[in-house]
Amino acid sequence: MKTSVVESITQAQSSAIESMLMMSKIYLDSTERLTQLNMEALRDSVNEGTAALCALTGVTKGASIKDAQSEIVSPMFERAMAYARNVQALTADTQDQVAQLANARVADLKKAANLSA
Repeated sequence: MKTSVVESITQAQSSAIESMLMMSKIYLDSTERLTQLNMEALRDSVNEGTAALCALTGVTKGASIKDAQSEIVSPMFERAMAYARNVQALTADTQDQVAQLANARVADLKKAANLSA
């Protein structure tokens, strides 16, 4: 049983709208997760900066300043690397979701093309 042209166009439009809504949800969720990650990083940076400033203001000797700086820089670098890994994981997850959606959309289009042929 062949579907009419109008039904095919209506189905295609409906499917396209659904795909766009799903894509919007994926990107909105990803943006929310990235915003949360950024807020946590900002809060940690402010707390670490305050602690570092307090630690450095109590130091008077040159060697002690160098030691204090090395104690501060290492944890900050580790947190920056953890942040970068989290952003990369979030990006990879978002790309995977978008690819799955695109693959499903292509499969639907192929199925629709075979039905109407």
